[in-house]
Amino acid sequence: MTGNDPMKLINSIAFRLIVATLIAVSFLITVMSTISYYSQKNLLEQRQQQQLQHAISRLELNLPTAVWNFEQERIVNILKSEQASEHIAFIQFINDKDEVSATAGDNKTEQKISVPLFFVEDGESNSLGQLAIYIDNDSILSVLADLLITSVIEALSLGLLIILITYTLYKALIAKPLLMLTLALENMDRGESNLTQRLQVGNKDEFERVSQGFNRFVEMIQAIVKAFQESVAKTRIQAMQANDDAKESIQLIAAQQQETDQMATAITQMSSSAGEVASRVNQTAESAEQARKDTQAVALILQETVASIEELAQQLKSSEHAINSLDENVKGIVSVMDVINGVAEQTNLLALNAAIEAARAGEHGRGFAVVADEVRGLAQRTQASTLEIKEKIDGLRASTNTAVESTLASFELSATAVDNAKRSEASITGILDATSSISSMSEQIATAVNQQSNVAEELSMSVNQIVSLGYDNTESLNKVSNTIQALLSLSKDLDELAKQFIT
Repeated sequence: MTGNDPMKLINSIAFRLIVATLIAVSFLITVMSTISYYSQKNLLEQRQQQQLQHAISRLELNLPTAVWNFEQERIVNILKSEQASEHIAFIQFINDKDEVSATAGDNKTEQKISVPLFFVEDGESNSLGQLAIYIDNDSILSVLADLLITSVIEALSLGLLIILITYTLYKALIAKPLLMLTLALENMDRGESNLTQRLQVGNKDEFERVSQGFNRFVEMIQAIVKAFQESVAKTRIQAMQANDDAKESIQLIAAQQQETDQMATAITQMSSSAGEVASRVNQTAESAEQARKDTQAVALILQETVASIEELAQQLKSSEHAINSLDENVKGIVSVMDVINGVAEQTNLLALNAAIEAARAGEHGRGFAVVADEVRGLAQRTQASTLEIKEKIDGLRASTNTAVESTLASFELSATAVDNAKRSEASITGILDATSSISSMSEQIATAVNQQSNVAEELSMSVNQIVSLGYDNTESLNKVSNTIQALLSLSKDLDELAKQFIT
């Protein structure tokens, strides 16, 4: 056995499973044994207490007569008969003078029970002394020791049996499928990168899920390798196409250099005609600038007019809001007057009913009838006042409506004036923009023509530089062609590497 074998054993699933099972079983057996031990102990102690209580009862019944009659021999015999019990180690009788009169047994224990003795004669209780009973726990300890030994033996036997069963089940349910899975993986590893191999799916358990997961992983790798092989093939095709394009570009650059000389001649002719165009454009720009200034002055006057009309319209709108608010308040007052009128009518009706009831009451209701008449009079005056106020409010509402209509008409007229002014302003603005555009365009054209003349000279210099760059581009394309050749070689190597995988 090598030095790594113990570590392999400790790290194995079987060892960890057996240890875990042993710990669990040991804990369970310990708990059960402890419960059984203390249950048996409590039962034995209860039986001991019952037997001791029976012995005390017999002693309290038989011993007082013998002590009262000074029958020493009988006293000793009674004590010896009770001491013969397995739970009593020693008994002694102490008289009322604290003198030991009789004993039974050899050994005193730490646990003792004291029982007072009395003799009843003619209804009078006479104290005789007390009994000291020393308890013997050896029988209980012996039974508990046997129980503990039995529990340990049973625990060891059961633990070994469970370990054996667990190991057997592990070999059948885990070790065997795991070994098959390991062998299958090793076979795939020795299969020269054959991605078409798959693990065999067996029982419906965790190993099946592992096998399915591995098979899905291999399928994904297989798809990636296939895509990689296709990409390598496409890369080779594109590299070959790029090589052909580079060769064609070299030929095109040579033709471009010939065309560049012809372009230089055309640029010289363009520079000579640019001067005449520039003088014509400057004259047009001066006329357009004067028209723009005149139009701008008219636009400023029209803007002030539009602002004044808009301010007037805003004031009319504010007046409309104020009159509408007044109309709403008047409506609120009318609603309140309607409520007051309703209350007056109800008061009048109630006063009438009160007067009728007072009339029925005769002499006793005369004073109440006078008050009811006063209330009716007050209600009628309230109704009359309410009607007068309502008529005045109706007149106010009519005046308010007339003011609203006049304000609306004025607002519509001001809005029409604003629209007309804005349309005029828009037209003038269009004229101003057009003249500004003409002036700006004229300046731009003049500038462009001047620049064109300058550019023509620069173009002449640039054409010469283009020729020089053409030679540089030719050299660069040759380098690109060499790089493409290297890429073709690399793609060939990648293709050989990808073919190592069987897909």
